[in-house]
Amino acid sequence: EKVLEHFQFAAEQYGLLPHIRFNCNVANIDTIGGKKDHGRYYMLGVQSLTDSGKSDQVPCSVIYNFPGSMTKNRIIDYPGEDEFDGHIGYGMNDDCPYEHLEGNTLAILGNGAFAVE
Repeated sequence: EKVLEHFQFAAEQYGLLPHIRFNCNVANIDTIGGKKDHGRYYMLGVQSLTDSGKSDQVPCSVIYNFPGSMTKNRIIDYPGEDEFDGHIGYGMNDDCPYEHLEGNTLAILGNGAFAVE
């Protein structure tokens, strides 16, 4: 309970809540642009789990996947991931290079506690 309170406080304090989508699934990821293109980005197909399956297209330049399970790493392969030229992190063993996040648009995909962390 204390951990959730802290995450709620930090999300409010740093203005993150308007940028977070809860209760949704990333259904697909499309690569927009070539590997060498400076403006390359990724279009996420996001489906709501609560709003009658409403879907949106969300552009981002960085993707972090936090699939959960602290005891057994769960790696999810998304279509097109092999074409991704950026960093894909799994949130395990300090795998997140925070110094590269500022100024970028990124996606954090997660299940359970790893989605919150």
